Amino acid sequence: VRLGGFSGHDNHAAVFGRWQRKESSVVGLQNKQSVRYLGQSMLGYLSCSSSKYGRAEEWEINDEDRDTAIMCVGANWGNGGWLEANTAKGTVSIGGYGIEAKNNAALWRITEIDYDGEEDTTS
Repeated sequence: VRLGGFSGHDNHAAVFGRWQRKESSVVGLQNKQSVRYLGQSMLGYLSCSSSKYGRAEEWEINDEDRDTAIMCVGANWGNGGWLEANTAKGTVSIGGYGIEAKNNAALWRITEIDYDGEEDTTS
């Protein structure tokens, strides 16, 4: 999948493989460029440094058919945390949980692509 909002159409830093546990709605996002999983550090920061897919690397994606908010499932002591973007600073961080935090969360465009980096037009 490609997460929209990053600069440049060919930016491999924005391309992630999606991994899903059997009978679960949570997914893991493995970066194509670094081959590391997107997750939360021990101090609660957004990181892409884990070589393993564990609880700190679990994500919930609301709706893949349109712009959507993305939640880090294990953030905030298991309550979850919505991804927030600060466009002025060019940063992305894990924010709060709950309805207000979801309403303030950044919206992401998720595009299915094939291994060559081209958009998948079959789905």
